[in-house]
Amino acid sequence: MPGKTIFANAAGDIHFGMAAPAGFSPSDKAAVEKALKGLKGKKPWRCNVCNDLSLSKAPPDICPTCATPDAYVEISEKEFRNLIGM
Repeated sequence: MPGKTIFANAAGDIHFGMAAPAGFSPSDKAAVEKALKGLKGKKPWRCNVCNDLSLSKAPPDICPTCATPDAYVEISEKEFRNLIGM
């Protein structure tokens, strides 16, 4: 998705979007692959407004890109991989 960036935090959570939640820094697909191999209770989420992605135990309360509250829905790992281009 053009303009979107991969971000990660110290806990290994991933966010893919135009903006990231507090505590996230720019990252890469290697961090995504590592996170997907060791999910440890994490799930893939997609914002149903702007299609930002999150890989975490719980999705952001408010989407950091579109500022919509409670906009994330759980998706499959396959859909997550497809949307992030892996």
